Amino acid sequence: MDSAKLNDWMQIGGIFALVASLVFVGLQLKQSQDIAIAAQYHERAALAVEYFSTQFETNTLPNWGRVTGQQPTPELPIEELGIRWLHGASYLTMADNHYYQYQAGFLEKESWQAQRRTLKQNLANPNSPVHITLGTANTPYRAAFLALIDELTAEIGIESK
Repeated sequence: MDSAKLNDWMQIGGIFALVASLVFVGLQLKQSQDIAIAAQYHERAALAVEYFSTQFETNTLPNWGRVTGQQPTPELPIEELGIRWLHGASYLTMADNHYYQYQAGFLEKESWQAQRRTLKQNLANPNSPVHITLGTANTPYRAAFLALIDELTAEIGIESK
């Protein structure tokens, strides 16, 4: 083989190596972006839960009770409706975050299955605060999470709100 042919083959090999390295760098950038987005989503969920928690310390429970759209009763005064809504919103925000992390590949299937069972149990319990929160008109949850809620409620045979 003469040196010109060898040089041509080396250049072709170099081109393939360059393309392979660019693909590898692209995959690394995609993975870094996925990690950053998942971290941001997690941080937003944590801030929302922290915000809900601070509402217990302030005197805003009647306002949160009105968010439910339910009429207070002697057994369930407006403050208790507010407490239940805040508990439900906190729990659902955490569950939505877990589901997002699972979908993004950052939560193991076994761990997600445990979270899914807990969510299903909360949906099956008619006294769970998640029912009050899901019953409000403006739910701030992702469409994928709401589809999961519909799937779970169908599994347990209750009508989703």
